[in-house]
Amino acid sequence: NPYRIRRRWCNSESCDWFRTWVVLSLTILIIGILLFFVTFGLWQLKMWAWWLVIILNVIQIGLGIGSAVFQGSAGPIIGIIIPVIIVIYLWTVKDHFS
Repeated sequence: NPYRIRRRWCNSESCDWFRTWVVLSLTILIIGILLFFVTFGLWQLKMWAWWLVIILNVIQIGLGIGSAVFQGSAGPIIGIIIPVIIVIYLWTVKDHFS
């Protein structure tokens, strides 16, 4: 009986691990596809991609500042530096986007 074989292979613990793995894999795949389109939009100098990257980096800066405040350490500050550089750079080349 194939159902009985499947039930032996898929006990509750292994099915939970497998479902978690599938959900994480699909999430990473979807994020990768979305980032590909944003990258392509930046490459084509599209204004929607510029705004999206600016918004995402400002959110990341805010989360980094919040993390630094709540942790009370300077470690998250390093994670703020790169988004700040990206925002400054994109702001200086804003005129090239259409």
